[in-house]
Amino acid sequence: MREGDTLKVTRLDRLSRSVLLLVTLGAELRERGIGLHVIEQGIATSTMEGRAMFGNAVRARRAPA
Repeated sequence: MREGDTLKVTRLDRLSRSVLLLVTLGAELRERGIGLHVIEQGIATSTMEGRAMFGNAVRARRAPA
């Protein structure tokens, strides 16, 4: 993928089952200028709100049930 592209996935769990990998992948995509769009959760990291939602979703996956 190149700068300006957007990676689209249906749900975060389709991207990774590991919270650490999600955090790492999110940071790498951001550094490379690649957006992330999580369709079912309505997360698009191209906006400030979307980046906050991504962070909240990752934190929610980390929290014990």
